[in-house]
Amino acid sequence: MKRLLTCMPVLALMMVAAGNLFAQNASLVDPQTPVQPPSSQYSVSAAPTVTLTAQDNRTFLLEDEANYALAQQQGVTPPALIARPQEINYNLNNSGSWEMLPDGLRIWRLRIVSPNATDTWLVYDQWRIVKPCELFLYNDDRSMIYGPIPAWTIGMAPT
Repeated sequence: MKRLLTCMPVLALMMVAAGNLFAQNASLVDPQTPVQPPSSQYSVSAAPTVTLTAQDNRTFLLEDEANYALAQQQGVTPPALIARPQEINYNLNNSGSWEMLPDGLRIWRLRIVSPNATDTWLVYDQWRIVKPCELFLYNDDRSMIYGPIPAWTIGMAPT
């Protein structure tokens, strides 16, 4: 099951079946070479959106202050709380959508929205990318793109 440690307004997920895996991996070596997700080259439909439970940041701050005060009374320093977990179970079979691009690539996309969140952490505890697929994570305006994340970076050596 995937666990989302949440706190960001919008995040889009995209997994790409890429025809030329190692040509795109050059961006992993040279961060000056930006790589756009293949869907950015074409007009694609909007990704399906899942909206998580809205974050109550004021309540979180009050809880943190109370916990910190209690810990200080006990003579200890509590660890900083940096995220609130939300358990999710989104996968290729129960969410998102598949789309065929004009160049023959198939992509799966899912947009995740977490209202009132300030940041988002994605924790994958059960997943596998197989060759020649890649994973891209990006926000709506693509000002922040993580990827491509190819199969060999998670335990599969390139051949």
